[in-house]
Order: sequence, then structure tokens, then C-alpha cells
Amino acid sequence: MSKLQEQAVQIIGVLSGDNVKFLIDFMQRFMMPKSSRIQTDESQSFMQEMEMMRKKAQPYFSADFNPDQVARCFLK
Repeated sequence: MSKLQEQAVQIIGVLSGDNVKFLIDFMQRFMMPKSSRIQTDESQSFMQEMEMMRKKAQPYFSADFNPDQVARCFLK
């Protein structure tokens, strides 16, 4: 094992479980083929746009509005 790899293992060894999970997720995204990363970026952009639209629409609904309850009515 190279010196750099040993250093990485030492650093990872002191991380909490949550931080190790975050690091693994980051590494997996970093190692994705470029075409997959582009699709992921598009998905993130779409989700950001949906969140902006939700915030803009929020003033039009009452404070006790529950979208899950409305969706259940349509799914019956």
C-alpha cells in the first residue's frame, strides 16, 4: 500500500459512521461515468426547481394544508 493510501486509511479510521457513509456516497458519485453524472445534475436541477415552485405556491394554501391527504383522495 502506498504512503498516500495509508494516510487515507488513517483518516477514514477516525471518522464517525455518518461521515464514512457521506464519504462513500461522495466517492461513488465522483467515480460515476460522466453520462450518469450529467443525468444526476439534471435531476438535482429539476428538484431545485420543484422546491422553488413549492415555496412560491405555499402562500396560496392554508397552514393546515396536507398534500399527502389530498393525494390519498385521488388515489382511492
